[in-house]
Amino acid sequence: MKTYHILRKKGVILCGWNDQYLFEIIPQNKSVQLFEEYGIIAVSQLSDCNERQLKVMSDSIPALSSLIEKLLADTHMDKDMD
Repeated sequence: MKTYHILRKKGVILCGWNDQYLFEIIPQNKSVQLFEEYGIIAVSQLSDCNERQLKVMSDSIPALSSLIEKLLADTHMDKDMD
C-alpha cells in the first residue's frame, strides 16, 4: 500500500486497470480487516463473496454500502435472467 501511495503522490497513475484496491476507497484499517477476514484486496473480489458476507461487510463498513447494494442488485438481476 505504501508503494502505491508514494507513486500516486509522485503523479504516477497506473492506467488500464478496471479495478480498484479497497484501500483506495475505504480507510486502510478497514481494508486490512477485509483482507484478514475474507482474503480480498480489490473491489472485483467482492463478487466472490456470498450474500451474507456482503451484508456483514456493508453493516460494518458504511463506505462500502452503496457499492455492495449495487453488486447485490446486479446479482439478483442476473439470477432473474436465468
